[in-house]
Amino acid sequence: MSYTKYGHQSYASDWTGETRSAYDSLVDELNMIENNVYDIHKELISEIKKEIANLAQKVKELE
Repeated sequence: MSYTKYGHQSYASDWTGETRSAYDSLVDELNMIENNVYDIHKELISEIKKEIANLAQKVKELE
């Protein structure tokens, strides 16, 4: 989102009409994609942490 904010502040603040509508639509889509990527990232990190904990427990059991 910081990239789109930067772009907006630098280039698109004065856009109007169809250009503005297309830009806003694209920004909304990019924000949704960013949120999905972030959610997947959180899920992956959680699963990795669980797997590390499982492996650590197996190591303890082997000692």
